[in-house]
Amino acid sequence: MSITYAWQNFYKAVSYCMASENSLQERLAGAYVGDIHVVQARDVTPELWERIEKLTTALTMLPAVGNEGTVRATTSKMTDDEARQWLDEILSIFIEITKLERG
Repeated sequence: MSITYAWQNFYKAVSYCMASENSLQERLAGAYVGDIHVVQARDVTPELWERIEKLTTALTMLPAVGNEGTVRATTSKMTDDEARQWLDEILSIFIEITKLERG
């Protein structure tokens, strides 16, 4: 397990979300496409991987449209509340990864 790799990528994703002035939907897409999507099952515990898989499923539900991928197609249709819920989940996963990383 490479928890440090997962920590680094979730740290970058959370930092991006906090610093960005983009919409919640754009922050969510940017965090996932920019950093989170590269984390793999071998990088985290099975419990965290299950949560990351749920996040992935939620962010890739709609087919790609034109030049935008499935993540942007999906997040662009989310309400602010839905996007906020998934951003909260990213933060929560990051907190759990941090606990493991500092172990």
